[in-house]
Amino acid sequence: MLSKLYLFYIKTLKFISSALLFLLVLVILLGVIFRFVFQSPLSWSEELGRYFFIWIIFLGSTLGFLSKSHLGIDIIVKSIPWKFQRIVVILGLLIVLLFLGIVIYYGCILAKMNMNQPSPAMRIPIGYAYAALPVGGLLMSIEVIRMIIQLLKGNRT
Repeated sequence: MLSKLYLFYIKTLKFISSALLFLLVLVILLGVIFRFVFQSPLSWSEELGRYFFIWIIFLGSTLGFLSKSHLGIDIIVKSIPWKFQRIVVILGLLIVLLFLGIVIYYGCILAKMNMNQPSPAMRIPIGYAYAALPVGGLLMSIEVIRMIIQLLKGNRT
């Protein structure tokens, strides 16, 4: 049951990230076409593209944790025995979890603080862009916790 829910979560995350990337390309393409072909730039296209990009970064970072494609220097870790590797990796993941906790905490503060400030072009609350911080941090934290649990069980992640 849990694995089906987890697979659904991953598929949903990939779908949302892909949809946002498609929309980002579409909005920027429309902005370029209207600016250079019709000589009538869209005031909102750059801003909306920026917001899509921010969300793609934080959702994509979570997908980076899933595929273990984040930058890391593991030459020293791989040279020590597995028993100690596991301890070092768990400590590293706990540090990442602490950092993500800080991102979530201050991201919530920033998002809440900017919910009353409208964006310049679209007049929507800028807090929606800042909300990517706590949401992305939370999603990454879920994956880091899953990785720690796997390591504590003795599985290699």
